[in-house]
Amino acid sequence: MEQFYSRNHSVYGIEVLLKTLHTLKTMNHYVLTKKIIEIIGIIFDRQPSKSPLFVNSTTLKLCLDIIISIVEHSHPGVFAAALEMTKAFLRKEHMLRPVPVSDLKTILQKMIGKVQIFVCETELFEKQKSKTKVSDVSSVFCEAMLAASRLVMDCKRDPSTCMSAFLAPDAVDNNGSTIESLGELVVTILSQNSISLAVSLLDNKDSPDHCCLLFQLLSSLQQLDQIEHKNIVSQLTCGGMLSKAVNIRCSLRDCHTNLQHADPCLLTWCLLLYQEENKDDPCPGELEISIDNIFVRLDEVANYLTHSCMSKDTVFLYSFLLYHCYKNDDLILPCDELMFVLDTFSKDYDNASELSPFVKKQFVFLWAMLTCMTENVVGLPTKGLQTVVKLIDSCPSSVWYTHHPAVLNWSFKDSRITKICGQNVLSHWLNVISLKDGNHHDVDTDITILYHMFTDEDFISILLACISRMNGRTAKLVLELFENYILQMTDSDEKGVFLLTLSAITEDKIVEIFLNAEQKPEDMNIEVYIQILMMCNSRNTEDISSSFLKILYHITSWLDDDKEEPTILSCLQLLSGAMSYHPARVHTTQVIKQRHVVMTVELTINPVGEFVQNINTVTPYLQVLSALFQVDFTCPIVSLKNTGRYPQHMACPFTTKDFKVLFIYLQQLVLQDINDVKSTAVQCIEDMFRYLKKHSFKLVSDLLKCSWNSILLEVLITITASDLSSLQTTLQLIDVVLELDQNETIFKKNSNLHQHLVDFIKCIGIEDTTNHATLSRIRNKIL
Repeated sequence: MEQFYSRNHSVYGIEVLLKTLHTLKTMNHYVLTKKIIEIIGIIFDRQPSKSPLFVNSTTLKLCLDIIISIVEHSHPGVFAAALEMTKAFLRKEHMLRPVPVSDLKTILQKMIGKVQIFVCETELFEKQKSKTKVSDVSSVFCEAMLAASRLVMDCKRDPSTCMSAFLAPDAVDNNGSTIESLGELVVTILSQNSISLAVSLLDNKDSPDHCCLLFQLLSSLQQLDQIEHKNIVSQLTCGGMLSKAVNIRCSLRDCHTNLQHADPCLLTWCLLLYQEENKDDPCPGELEISIDNIFVRLDEVANYLTHSCMSKDTVFLYSFLLYHCYKNDDLILPCDELMFVLDTFSKDYDNASELSPFVKKQFVFLWAMLTCMTENVVGLPTKGLQTVVKLIDSCPSSVWYTHHPAVLNWSFKDSRITKICGQNVLSHWLNVISLKDGNHHDVDTDITILYHMFTDEDFISILLACISRMNGRTAKLVLELFENYILQMTDSDEKGVFLLTLSAITEDKIVEIFLNAEQKPEDMNIEVYIQILMMCNSRNTEDISSSFLKILYHITSWLDDDKEEPTILSCLQLLSGAMSYHPARVHTTQVIKQRHVVMTVELTINPVGEFVQNINTVTPYLQVLSALFQVDFTCPIVSLKNTGRYPQHMACPFTTKDFKVLFIYLQQLVLQDINDVKSTAVQCIEDMFRYLKKHSFKLVSDLLKCSWNSILLEVLITITASDLSSLQTTLQLIDVVLELDQNETIFKKNSNLHQHLVDFIKCIGIEDTTNHATLSRIRNKIL
C-alpha cells in the first residue's frame, strides 16, 4: 500500500476517481457516490506531505469544482462523506501556487450553509431514520474548520503562499484573493458557528473528545485573531462553559494527549479572565502553576475539603474559578456547601495584608453571593463573615468591589456591612453606570437593579448622602434616575409616599450641607439637591413645608453674582414655593431687616422667549409666573421692576402684548411630549386667566378668540385619546376653557370640535382618572 503513494500511483488514481465522481454526481447512485468520496478522502489523508498529489491546475480545478458541488449534497450520507473528504483536502500540500483562495472560500461558505440547514432539519432526518447523526456531522464540520485554520496558518508561514501571483506587491486586494481574506472568513465561521456547534455537542454529553475539540477550536481562533478569541472566551464564560470545561478536564487526568490540548487552552482562558478585570496587574504565578492541579470537579470541592486539604496555590485557583462561575450566574454549589468552602478557604486568609487584591475581591464577592442566595447567613458569626468584615474594613472598596447585583444587595442586607461600605459600593455602582456610554443593555439592567432598592428608605438616605461627594456627572445621573423612576410609577398613592419621603430626606441633607463649616455648598453639589427637592414638590407648591423658607434663607445668604446659572434656576423654583404662601405667613417668618441676613436675588422674567424656548429653564420659569399670578404680583419677599406698563393693574410688569406673546408660547408648550412641561404650562394658563379675569376681561375675550385655540384643543384631544398619560392635564385645560368660554366662542354647539370633545368625554370612564370633579364639570357643560 505504501508503494501506491510513494510511486505516485495515487496521482493517477485521484484523477480517475475525480472524473468518475464528476459523472456520478449527476446521477442518483448515492451508495457508489458515497464510496468513491470516502476513497478520495482516504487518499487525501494518507498522501505524504513531500509528494504532491496534484501536478497540474486542471486536476486541482476539477477537484475544487466537485467539492463545491458535493458539500451541498441533499443526501445525508453523501453530505457527511463530503465533509470528511473536505477535511482531508484542506492541507497546504494539496495546493498549487497560487493558492485557489476564492474557491476555498466558496467551499467553506457552502459547507457552513449546508451544515446549518442540516442541524435545523434534525427532526426531519430522524423521521427519515437517517443513519447520519447531527452530532457526527457537527463534529466532522468542526474538525474541517480546524483543518482550514491549520491551512491558513501554514500558508501564512510560507512566503510562496502568502500572496496571489496575480497581485502586485503594493496593490490592494479588492477581490478577496489573499490568504488574509481566507483567514478572516475562517475566523468568522469559527466564532459564529463552529465553536457554538462544539458547545452544543457538550450540552448533550460531556464527552472528553468533544471537549478537546472545543479546546482545539479555541486555540486555533487564538492564533488567527486574539481579539475575537477574547470575545468568544467571554461569551463562553457567561454561558456557564467554564465549569463544564474544568469538570471535563478533571476526567482527562489519565489521558496525556487530551491534556496537551486542554491545559494550554484552559490556562489562556483563565489568563484572559484575570486580565479582563486586572488590566494593569501582571497575572499571578499561582494561576499558571496551579492549572496542573485541577483534579477536583467544581461541584465536588466541598466533599473533597471535608477529608483533604489544598495547597495555597490550589485554593487560589479554585476560588478564582468559583468567582468567575458565580459572577456569571453559574451557581455550582448549594448554599451550605459554598459556606463550608468559604469558611475553609478563610483559614488561608487570616493575614489580610498579605493577600493580593484579586484574592480579596474573589472572597468578598463569593460571600456576597452566598448572602444573597440565603437569608440564614446574614449576621452569623462564621469564620467567613469575620474574614469578610476584616477585608472590607482594612482596605479601600476599590480593591475588592465587583460590579454585580449581589454585591449591591449584600452591602445593604446587614447593618454592620452597610455602615462599613454601603456608601462606597453605591458610589461605585453609579460611577459604572455614568461611564457606560455604549452598552445600553447593561446600563438599563444596572438601573433596573438600582430601582428595586428604591423602596428602602435607608437606601434612599444613603444615596442622597453620596451626592455630596460625587463628581458632577454622576450627581446629575442620580437626579435623572429619580426623575425617570417617578415617571414610571403608576400607583398614585405609592408615588405620593415616595415623593414625601424623598422630599423630607433631601430637606435634611440641604440644611446639613449649609451647616457644614468644612466645605462650601457648591463643592457638595447643592444645586442637585435643590433640583431633587423641587422635583418632589413641583406638582403642588401648596404642599411645600415651611422648612422651604429656612432653606431659601440659607440659599439667599450664600448666592452671589458668581454662582452658575443652574443654581439660580433651582432657586427660582424655591422662590415659587415660598411665594405660594399667604403673604401674612411669609411676613411673620421674615428676619428683621436691620440684621442684614436676607440677600437680594435679581432674576429676569421678561422677555418670555428667552426662558420658554429652553427646555432646562421653562419649568422653573413657569412655576414662578404661576406663583406671581396667584399673588397678583404682590409678595413681601419679591420686588418687581418695570411695573406700571399695564394700566388695568399697575403692579404688573407685563404689557398687553407680553400677555399675548406668553399665551402663544404656553399653547406651544401644551403640545410638548414631556408631561411635566405640559402640566406646568396648563397650570400657568389657568393662573394667568384667573389673574386677567380680575383685571381685564376684555383681554381674556381677545385671547379666547384666537383661531389657534380650536386647532390646539382638537390636536390635544386626539393625542390624549391615543395616550392617556396626559389625561389629567388635558381635562384641566378643557375645564379652564369651558369656564371662560361663556359665549361658546370655541366650543360652538354642533361644531366639529364640540362633537370631537363629546366623543372623547364619553369614552372616558370615571375610574380612568383621579380628577373626578373635573370630568364631572366638563360632562355637565357639554352633554
